[in-house]
Amino acid sequence: MNSDPHESAAWRAFGMLDTDKAAGFDESMRHDPELKQAYLEMESLTAAIAAVCVQPVEPRAGQLQRLERQLGIHSGRRTNWAAISGWAAAAVLTLLLVLNRESQERKNLPVVSAPRAAVTQPPVSPPASEEEAAALNAPHFKEQPAFDETALEQQTDSQEDEIAKIFTRQETRRLIQEIEVLK
Repeated sequence: MNSDPHESAAWRAFGMLDTDKAAGFDESMRHDPELKQAYLEMESLTAAIAAVCVQPVEPRAGQLQRLERQLGIHSGRRTNWAAISGWAAAAVLTLLLVLNRESQERKNLPVVSAPRAAVTQPPVSPPASEEEAAALNAPHFKEQPAFDETALEQQTDSQEDEIAKIFTRQETRRLIQEIEVLK
């Protein structure tokens, strides 16, 4: 090695040492902090000289895009999330209005129930025995209490309306938060 650490560092920084001498210089640099400091200074100087002296190369057509694609850099347009969020909110509100209208239409439909079977008494003829008389006087069908279907539908519809209102509030809050984040 040369006695001047700056000269050896310059040769190494410019890559002008052969493989054996470069390996020897690297080994010497590990043990000598002054030599290492001289090499780092020379390395930064060569980088500065290279940056100033080298003319930038203009890439050919499509070469920059191909390089960006290979590196995974997308130079396309940015997605306008505020607009997408607005359209999503409009779609949700439209869906809720349609569902609400359908539930209102169901409320206004008349309730059609199946006709009840008529309870008829067999024609009365003179009883032949006491057992037959008791059987004739016993009611043949017990009348079922009327089931109030409209009350049940109103209760179900009001529950659906409450659920829809809660969902709408939650979705509105979520969309507002998303818009705030995007700003």
